[in-house]
Amino acid sequence: MASLEEYTLARDSIHNVEGLRRDMRRNAAGYKSDVASARLTVVQAAEIMGQDAREYLRRLSWQDRVDTPGSLRVKLGNGFAVLGVVLAEVRLAVNEMRAAAEALRDASKATAAEINTTADAVLARVAAHETVW
Repeated sequence: MASLEEYTLARDSIHNVEGLRRDMRRNAAGYKSDVASARLTVVQAAEIMGQDAREYLRRLSWQDRVDTPGSLRVKLGNGFAVLGVVLAEVRLAVNEMRAAAEALRDASKATAAEINTTADAVLARVAAHETVW
């Protein structure tokens, strides 16, 4: 049985991962829409995409703390066990999103076509999960 702290760590981690997944997919669709409708210029969209990529990476930085052996890793593992979630599955999702965020950050975004290609790459890399919302 996990402690309240362990359960909360696991729940918050899953909430972070799934919330980020939704944000990345929603924003990628938004970049395409905003450029197509001329709501944003290519330069504005590229700037926002870079800012978003840096924020995504910041939001994933907690995984680095978990990868360091210690009490946090043990507590999170205990919380995941109670929830029936395998730590490797969470790590796989984090790695998937980290790769997408790094690619978003590093991609050339100088034309509308490049904005669309980069946004499509995020949508292809970050799996869509069903949600009750």
